[in-house]
Amino acid sequence: MSSLLKIFKFLRKSGKTVKESINKSTEFIDETLDQEYITGAIDRAKEATGQVAQKAGEVFEKSKQGAEEFIESDAVQSMKTKASALASDITEKGKELIDKALENEEIKSAVDLVKEKTDLAAEKITEVFDGDTEEE
Repeated sequence: MSSLLKIFKFLRKSGKTVKESINKSTEFIDETLDQEYITGAIDRAKEATGQVAQKAGEVFEKSKQGAEEFIESDAVQSMKTKASALASDITEKGKELIDKALENEEIKSAVDLVKEKTDLAAEKITEVFDGDTEEE
């Protein structure tokens, strides 16, 4: 009977060792597969990010070139010239209107009165500030 016990003991120990070996092998295979999956996912993410960055750069460059071409186009240059001429005309017309308005005595006296009051106000403000600085 003792031989039978030894055989069962040996088989039990061998069974445990086999089971542990299988578990370790399975864990190793799982880890390897997980790492491969993760590594592959990271590589795919890097590749996708690189492609997105490249496309964004291309879109930016095309947009920049398009904007530069638009600004330099004849139509924009023509509009710029016309706008400049229009601004000059408006300035001249404004000056003429002011000169004509100042020829009117009532307007001229009102403008002179406003200038006089403004000068007085400026003097009073200066006195107030000069008084404040002397007190300090």
